[in-house]
Amino acid sequence: AASLNAISFLPDLLANLVTLESLDLSGNELTSVPRFICSLINLRFLGLGDNKLTSLPDALERLHRLKFLNISNDGQFYCYSPPGSWLETLQGSSSRNNLVSLPSSLRSLRELNELYLHGNSSLRLLPEILGPSVKSVYRGKLQPASPAAILDYYFRIKRPLNEAKLILLGRGEVGK
Repeated sequence: AASLNAISFLPDLLANLVTLESLDLSGNELTSVPRFICSLINLRFLGLGDNKLTSLPDALERLHRLKFLNISNDGQFYCYSPPGSWLETLQGSSSRNNLVSLPSSLRSLRELNELYLHGNSSLRLLPEILGPSVKSVYRGKLQPASPAAILDYYFRIKRPLNEAKLILLGRGEVGK
């Protein structure tokens, strides 16, 4: 793990660690995902939280064995848009950012069994829908909220209401 070291750059020679299954780069100063990560095809856990990331590279779709992705507390992360279908087998995701929207492609993740979107006020998700936080789940052995229920609620409230109220001012006899 290379977490909590204020690292802002990692050398490409780390691409030689092709058998690596877990990589935690949380708590550093990364502004982009290092290129070599996309060649670590055996990764099951990737921790990128507490950095300065703004997006994820499309090349992450090569990580077919990835089971858990942590992009929590990356305050510059405004839009979560997973590239292609690389997340089809993802089983857990953690996110506490400044997200303003979610892509509908998240609904097609068949094996997603954990989704933490706490602390993203722009998504307008109620605490009851989000369920316990990732810390509460792992410390207290609580059950996480259903990702399908969270996403169903999000996409239901996101739809426009298609209603309008009209108030007419003036004398009623005039005809409006």
